[in-house]
Parts: sequence; structure tokens; C-alpha cells
Amino acid sequence: MGLDQNIYRKPNEPVVCDVCNSTGIDPQWGGMCDCLRGEEVAYFRKVNFLHKWVEDHLNEGRETNCEDIPFHLEAMAGLIKTCNEVLHHPERGPELLPTMGRFFFGSEAYDEYYLKDVEAVRDALWNILNTELARHPATPHQYVYISSW
Repeated sequence: MGLDQNIYRKPNEPVVCDVCNSTGIDPQWGGMCDCLRGEEVAYFRKVNFLHKWVEDHLNEGRETNCEDIPFHLEAMAGLIKTCNEVLHHPERGPELLPTMGRFFFGSEAYDEYYLKDVEAVRDALWNILNTELARHPATPHQYVYISSW
């Protein structure tokens, strides 16, 4: 139980899938087939400041759970900049990347673990941007953030 967070790279081309015969419905359990989800490129657990940032900046302040939220490369670059600012000036964490409390969302403290999470988010987004721009500068993939809690 708790806040699980993923960033997926969506395929640019239609996917031929042997599991669902390209219907998008997994016949084993009736939900969305993984072929539609795409490739997982980042995973976080109980990084509640990231979830708050996504709700505030990518989802118009609305609560999100188990839904794909588009995460554009420009937004990733902006969040990297904010993470760097917090890493250089940790006292600005509550202002720039505030934590949030919900059931099983993890710690709300601004401590060394918070800063390690800020660094992990920054590094993951940096890797996504570098990989994307190196492989597909003219036709970038689409990315989505999804959480479940």
C-alpha cells in the first residue's frame, strides 16, 4: 500500500500486441493491456512532492489516481530546474516543492530523505530528456505520469 508513481513512454506507432490481439484489453483480467501503457521509464515510491507537483502543474490542481497525466518534455525540463534550485537551496523546498499528506503517502519532512528523492526525480527526468533528444529529436515520444494509491 502507498503511493506508487510511474512515468511511461508511449509508443509513437500503433502497437501489434500478441497478448490482446491489438484490442487494448487484456483478456486475462479485462483491464487496459500493457501495450497501451507503454514502456516504464521511471518509478518512484511515496515521493509525495512529485505527486503534488503533477497535480498542481499538469492536472489543473485536481486530485489524480490511476489515470494517465500527459508529462511533456518542457514540463520535465522545468521540474529539473526546480529540483536543482531545491538541491542548491534546501530551505526553499517547502516553497518550491512542497510535500503533501494523504493516507500512505510517506513522510512530509524536509530532511535528507526528501533531498535524496528530489535528486532521484531530477536524475530520472534528466535521463529521460537526454535519451529522448538523442534518439528522437524530431519526433519525441509522448510521456505520461500515473500514480496509484
